[in-house]
Amino acid sequence: MAPPVDIARLLLERAGPVDTARLHKFLYYVQAWSLAQRDAPAFGAPIKAWVNGPVVSTLWAMTQGRYKIGATDMPGDSAKVSSETRAVADLVLGHYGKRSTDFLMALAHFERPWLDARNSGKGPNVEISTASMRAYFKGRTPQSIEAEYHMHVAEGVERDYEDALRLLAQ
Repeated sequence: MAPPVDIARLLLERAGPVDTARLHKFLYYVQAWSLAQRDAPAFGAPIKAWVNGPVVSTLWAMTQGRYKIGATDMPGDSAKVSSETRAVADLVLGHYGKRSTDFLMALAHFERPWLDARNSGKGPNVEISTASMRAYFKGRTPQSIEAEYHMHVAEGVERDYEDALRLLAQ
């Protein structure tokens, strides 16, 4: 298990500079898919369910106030990341790397681990448990979760459309 700063460095070396919110979402998905596929965490640092989505709070101080961050801005050592975690990072970047920050934020807000942590009543700095990530992501694929999300959005649009038609008919 590597420190999150090493995994962040690896992600930035492979993805190029990204905005800090996106980097934190990538780290969340590396942790989630590592738990689901390997039944082992990629890193030991907690992930917090902040209002704008999952954040690795131990890295927040390094990224706070910066819009974009590149590999040379991250002091980690990607050589310390195991081949198993590298494979998970490749899966994450292969699927989520082409998604916008806004989309990743909306997707994370749809997923049970973030929702359950935010709705726990434990305040704004609540941790997303590794158990909830493992349970939610195990047996799924990024594509299946994204399909569920798109269905959820479509159902919302349909409800809004029906509501608008009812208002127009009055």
